[in-house]
Amino acid sequence: MNRKLIVAGLMALSLNGCANMNNTERGALTGTALGAGLGTVIGGLAGGRGGAGIGAAAGALLGAGTGAAIGHSEDKAEQRAVAQAQAYAAANPPLSLTDVARLAQQHVPDSVIIQQMRTSNSVYQLQPDELIWLRQQGVSEPVILEMQQRRPGLVQVHPRPVRHVYVVDPPPPPIGIGFGISNAGPCGPRW
Repeated sequence: MNRKLIVAGLMALSLNGCANMNNTERGALTGTALGAGLGTVIGGLAGGRGGAGIGAAAGALLGAGTGAAIGHSEDKAEQRAVAQAQAYAAANPPLSLTDVARLAQQHVPDSVIIQQMRTSNSVYQLQPDELIWLRQQGVSEPVILEMQQRRPGLVQVHPRPVRHVYVVDPPPPPIGIGFGISNAGPCGPRW
């Protein structure tokens, strides 16, 4: 009874998890609880009461190792995504007011300037004197309007890669084939 309570407590703890745990820690905790629970059941079925304890310990060790390895892989994927986002931000710095004015003076199309503001996550809080300066520099109204509408957080980098779901139609149902024995002779049934 005491072992069942411990296993139930471990499972409840693993399902709740802690908000400040990384994926490696959550994976190890969840794997430990699930492995211990499964090991208890299998050990109990195979070896009686003594086997349940050994099964729980073996399952807990195996589950902790497996869960930690899976969680560690997730942590590494998240770290790669953050590094990619930082590299992208460094390679595509936000456009300054001077950059926007220079692009407008070089007759770069408005759509290209606006797209560059979007991809570089440029955000502006234009003051009245800056609006006047931009107009004096030849920046068009659509570009200025886009600058006024830009808000922080418009470009979001997903910390995890997007996973694709593929839907596959099920195979057709099997065709039934029956065999029967008949008393029919070469000339038909006999009554």
